[in-house]
Amino acid sequence: MTRAAADAADAGTVESLPAHVDAAVVATLYRTWRPRMARIRVLDLSAVTDLDSAGVALLRAVQAQQRALGVPAATLKGVPERYGALCAAHRIPAE
Repeated sequence: MTRAAADAADAGTVESLPAHVDAAVVATLYRTWRPRMARIRVLDLSAVTDLDSAGVALLRAVQAQQRALGVPAATLKGVPERYGALCAAHRIPAE
């Protein structure tokens, strides 16, 4: 991990997701998070009441992008049951 990546990981942030994480909002969320992707340590899904496969793809894309940047993938907090069901339906591991 580079020094910049290590510094970014140390200054981590928590991103709280809105109630609806679906195809209508994922592009906006991604654009908002992209400049600070390396600093996101936790994605808090506690308020999420509506999640679709686009939302799952967003979460997985963020984690993959973080790994590509050389920082640890964000931890998912308050994960709704639907997340696991969608991961299973698409045959992807629920991290």
